Amino acid sequence: MGNESVALSMAGKLVPIESLDDLDLKNLIATNIDKADSLIHMTYGVNGDSFRGMCEEIQDNVLWAISDLLRQAKAARNELADRRITPRESVQG
Repeated sequence: MGNESVALSMAGKLVPIESLDDLDLKNLIATNIDKADSLIHMTYGVNGDSFRGMCEEIQDNVLWAISDLLRQAKAARNELADRRITPRESVQG
């Protein structure tokens, strides 16, 4: 299972994105976009000077974190879109 196909549940466990209900998927999308947006703001402009002064490993880790957040949000968005195309039985949990 790729990193983008799992999400952290409220219980702190990794669960398949497909097992989340629509509200949880929407929350995942919003939360991950907000987190990625916050991180990306430290990479350019005045804040970017400090970021570019960090060692390459830290810069890479921040950019990978942004990428992971956006891939998860995209996977959640795609799951929601798939459910609209092919309605599924409600997820029990």
